[in-house]
Amino acid sequence: MATYKTSPFTTDLLTNLTRADNIVAAGAEDITGAAGAVHAIHIINGDGAVRFFNMFDSRTVTAGSASIIIPVDANGNMTVYIDDGVAFGTAISISGSTDRGGTGDPTNLDANIMSHDA
Repeated sequence: MATYKTSPFTTDLLTNLTRADNIVAAGAEDITGAAGAVHAIHIINGDGAVRFFNMFDSRTVTAGSASIIIPVDANGNMTVYIDDGVAFGTAISISGSTDRGGTGDPTNLDANIMSHDA
């Protein structure tokens, strides 16, 4: 079962730190409850194959419609820093998948997302 938790902060650098454990293709919709910008993502792939972390500028998660797709190597982890942030004008939604098309549930994909409300 996937779990998602967003902790509110009030700093100039970030408003939300979202922890997502066991991300699945159904994903999490509107993780912060607001439009915003993502400044950093730490993704951990515990699966033995490449998995995909997907982000949507939408209040819903729909396979094949991700705004950003990040492949993560098998049993790897990566941190993505975005100096000026990537703006999400509607909402920030996420999912994980076993293929680039956004389908198939990974079994061990986690992420920490640093974002700022618009």
